[in-house]
Amino acid sequence: MSTRKHSKFKLPPIKQTVDDPATNTSVENFEKTLSVPKDNVRLTPEVDHLLEQSYKDNIHKKLVQLRKKASYITERLEYQWKTLEKKELAFQRTIQAHNRFVKRNLEKRERALLKIQNDIELTRKREKEIKLLDQRYDFFYSVLMQLRVQIKLHSIYEKYLNSVIEHSDCPFKTIHEFLTKYEALDAVKSVCMRRQSEEMATTIEIHDENIEFFRFQDVCIVGLRNELNDVRCKYDEVSRKNLATEVLIQDIVNRAHEYSVRVESCHFMIDAIYRYICQRRKVPIELLKSDIQAKIDCIKSTLGGWAKILTNTEPKTKKKKPKHKGKSFFTARNTTLPKESVVMWEKKTADPTKISDENDEETNQLS
Repeated sequence: MSTRKHSKFKLPPIKQTVDDPATNTSVENFEKTLSVPKDNVRLTPEVDHLLEQSYKDNIHKKLVQLRKKASYITERLEYQWKTLEKKELAFQRTIQAHNRFVKRNLEKRERALLKIQNDIELTRKREKEIKLLDQRYDFFYSVLMQLRVQIKLHSIYEKYLNSVIEHSDCPFKTIHEFLTKYEALDAVKSVCMRRQSEEMATTIEIHDENIEFFRFQDVCIVGLRNELNDVRCKYDEVSRKNLATEVLIQDIVNRAHEYSVRVESCHFMIDAIYRYICQRRKVPIELLKSDIQAKIDCIKSTLGGWAKILTNTEPKTKKKKPKHKGKSFFTARNTTLPKESVVMWEKKTADPTKISDENDEETNQLS
């Protein structure tokens, strides 16, 4: 069975058929109506069983009949329900078709009304245009009549032009060509007159400017001469300053040369001392000639090491102090160098006895 669309829909109630005892003439009903006393004497279990069996058979038959009747009723209701659905669909389609028809008619009506309004406005507009055209026609017709009157009054000129054109020496073939040529010549004449007036105005302005220039020419020449004299004086002053600056630059160059010679001599002396120290200490020369600061540090560290050696060996040797009051070359400077620079010149892996012997030999040589 198809599904129902409305949830509140209910099937109509089935009328129950009541058997009328007056109309029903079956044997069972007749037996039920009779009041027969039971024979309790002849009742036995077998008879009771048969009675119950017959009663059950009757009930079963009634149930089968009721089921058949119910199935028939359900089939009939399903058929009626399907027919109702078909009719409902047909009714919906007819309603939809009617709605579409009404909608189309309304749209057609609106279009027709709009078209009618547009036609009315167009007719009004055209009527106004027709009135304006009538007015313009009347105006131009009046102008035409006036022109005809003027042509009649000036017909002598037309005859003259015709005679000119008909002449054998005339280069024009029609009156229109003659008039166009005249208009062109008139336009060229106006252009030439305007150009000539502009050129005359420019020439007058140039003439006035030349007069003013020649008038003030002498004054300008005097001013230029004064400016030239001022420029010459300034040039002489600048040349004197340049000469002084050149002399000063030459002096600076000479002094720089002297200082460079002194610096080179100092560098040479530092390199010689460094080489002497390396030769004395039997150390390879590792620094380049340009490493001046490193050489100075090396010399300072060497002098500090030698000063330390001298201070350590004084109580052992107990040498006499020199008679002269001047200080020696190595004790003249109080070089306080760090411990790392002194250790750099000590031999860490050597025997301490050998180191003391070497120190004694160096002190003897220095003394």
